[in-house]
Amino acid sequence: MKMGSSAVAEHWSSWQDEYQLQHQSGNFYVDWADHPVVWKRVCEFAFGSSDLDVPGYLRTLEPALANQRVLSLCSGDGQFEIDMIRQGVFGEVLGLDLSPVRVAAANARCDLLPASHSRRCAFGVADINRLRLPDDCVDAVFAKSALHHIQALDDLFDAIRAGLRPEGRLIALDFFGPSRFQWTDRQLEEARRIWNEDWPQECKLGADGVPYELIQRPSIDAMIALDPSEAIRSGELYAKVHEHFVVEVDIALGGTLLNLLLWGDRVNRFRSDHPAHCDVLIRTVELEQNLIRAGELTSDFRLIVAKRPA
Repeated sequence: MKMGSSAVAEHWSSWQDEYQLQHQSGNFYVDWADHPVVWKRVCEFAFGSSDLDVPGYLRTLEPALANQRVLSLCSGDGQFEIDMIRQGVFGEVLGLDLSPVRVAAANARCDLLPASHSRRCAFGVADINRLRLPDDCVDAVFAKSALHHIQALDDLFDAIRAGLRPEGRLIALDFFGPSRFQWTDRQLEEARRIWNEDWPQECKLGADGVPYELIQRPSIDAMIALDPSEAIRSGELYAKVHEHFVVEVDIALGGTLLNLLLWGDRVNRFRSDHPAHCDVLIRTVELEQNLIRAGELTSDFRLIVAKRPA
């Protein structure tokens, strides 16, 4: 079994190649939050409107970012970062990722932009576990689905605090759920109940007609074989952010059930133009949010905005 940064880079390079093939075939949804019906309802709970998503919320919350320099961690193929430039959320962005294939894809996207945008974004290869930053070099550090892949959390947060300018912010849109996807009994119980009682039968089958496997807690070995970095210390992440930063905004996005139910290709079995499919997705979002607000579940995904301590 391969371990270490080379194995992680290899995994995400292969992931990028597969994603491009899926995208070309029309298979667009990567995860639960990719589905437009799900995400619009989540945004209603999180931001008060289905028309206000993360970029729009950040543009309202931190308007100064439109003229500032942002460092993006684990930026992948740069799609989200480039969208933030296009929408006027970030003034300038430098994205770092471990996978050379993903970084090449990001820079290729950059090359296709108008010059007014392309000169404001760049992407490079770096191991975020070993990140070192000059003092006061960036206005914000952005981490989308990044921090839960980091083993050296304390070292990284030390580097971020050093690199942030005095009024700088850490913006994390990330997975804060159980490490190595060791789902709680309550999560599994509720997810399986929804699967058995509410899920449309055709959505329990893959495109080849074969039933999906039972929703279950994966073994640690299986998680490491999939990706040695996946959710490596995610269960500690929420406490670590509060230990190293002063949290100003903390928004529960959910995903505690939806991530299990719509894992992998399962999300693509739900058609956004199918009333029954849309209905069950909306009802599941509402149930999940209600359980989180009642304290029966925690939110596995969160948007956090934090500043470095004085």
